[in-house]
Amino acid sequence: MRVNNDKLDTKVMLEVLTPQTQKIIDAFLKHYKPISHRAYISAISNLFYVLGKDDASKLDIEDFKKVQEYFRNKERYGSQDKYCESFFKYIYAYNIIKNPKGFEKIWIKSNLINHFARLLNGVPEKAEYKPSLTIEQIYNIEELMNLEYKDKPEMLKMAFCWYMLFHTECGVNELKSTDATKYNNNILKTNNGEYYVPEKFASLLNHLKETRYSGFNVNGIITRLGNLVEIEGLIPQVIKNSRNENMLKCSHCGNMYTNTIDNWQAVNKRIICINCADKLKKNSNLKVEPIISQNIEGMSIKDDINISSIIYTFDELRKKLSPEFDYLKLHKFQMEIGKLGEAYVYDLERKNLAGTKYQDMVDNIPAKNPSNGYDILSYDRNGNELYIEVKTEASNENDFYITANELCTARQLQSEGKKYLIYRVHNILAKDKKDITIDVIDNILNNKEYRLEAHVFKVIKC
Repeated sequence: MRVNNDKLDTKVMLEVLTPQTQKIIDAFLKHYKPISHRAYISAISNLFYVLGKDDASKLDIEDFKKVQEYFRNKERYGSQDKYCESFFKYIYAYNIIKNPKGFEKIWIKSNLINHFARLLNGVPEKAEYKPSLTIEQIYNIEELMNLEYKDKPEMLKMAFCWYMLFHTECGVNELKSTDATKYNNNILKTNNGEYYVPEKFASLLNHLKETRYSGFNVNGIITRLGNLVEIEGLIPQVIKNSRNENMLKCSHCGNMYTNTIDNWQAVNKRIICINCADKLKKNSNLKVEPIISQNIEGMSIKDDINISSIIYTFDELRKKLSPEFDYLKLHKFQMEIGKLGEAYVYDLERKNLAGTKYQDMVDNIPAKNPSNGYDILSYDRNGNELYIEVKTEASNENDFYITANELCTARQLQSEGKKYLIYRVHNILAKDKKDITIDVIDNILNNKEYRLEAHVFKVIKC
């Protein structure tokens, strides 16, 4: 069935669903007041239209993710994604879905059943508060975004968009509609006003001024940031919502400030903004004290190693890495060697693509997650994608290990006509970088110079 406008005929849409699905929808609607039925029916109609399905029992976790992504990118639909989420919760809670795998990771079935029982009986339910971003998530993003980046334009773009969305009043659409040509002397102009931009972003914005792509693909940039810090579903509006949640009103002047301690002081054990505190210091009867910082541990050593080749250049990583180690730190050292090789290849690929638009598109974020099966997405000078797996060593050996997942990825990509390459990096700790060498291995699955040998087996107790 083809619908040519955005406003779907919900009655027609429901009629094309299976009779059993229509009964399920009727049962679902009984949990809500009649005044809201029209909104729920519209959302459910859109749900099945987007998925191209007609049977509620055949929906699965991938359908849920697809619908969530679709509606969140369609701002005009408002809260329809929430209505759809309620419907998915219902059909999961009451075992309507034939393939429920994946839902158990995000919902507890017994809680959902209790929730719908309360709705049916008209018992008010206290909404559980969930922040858009947790304190830990904000901390990890801030730690990453506050680093200095050289020759890392993609990381600078992430840091810039995070700054504009979280640390200024700039709106999502406001940021999307502006570009670097409106930047000058640390001031970025938008349709709604002007914003101070820290000096660390000057090189990026001045560079973008001279390119054909001077705007900001805000959705794409924030999605990449979410992938980097492992926050699923991170979109620009989530960041704005989190900013609002982390704003406090000063009870003395009524102005809003972020809840970081540098904006607040204690006056007679009450918290007010630092501007008001400075004024009140003149009153000798009031005791003004700074708020003591309580620091907590952020990223683990493992997290730091995982992102090291992404946030540092090869030369910066090389300075951090010392070959002097004890055997208790051997595993960590080997991981650092691998990340050092990835940083070297990333720099090399960008150098090879100098003068093309593909230079800033080289992506080493896949290296953070081994399940991707490759470390770097690069390009040749004609724009063809190169999926690169980096294998690094401190010596000059030829043999190396490759995982089953990497072989599977190679097989899949090659079946799609894509290039899967292995960059074998030798002598990564050589004093002179000129002594570092790379063997580029094409088609590892059928290469006469190499053979695959089964080496590692998983042992399972019977």
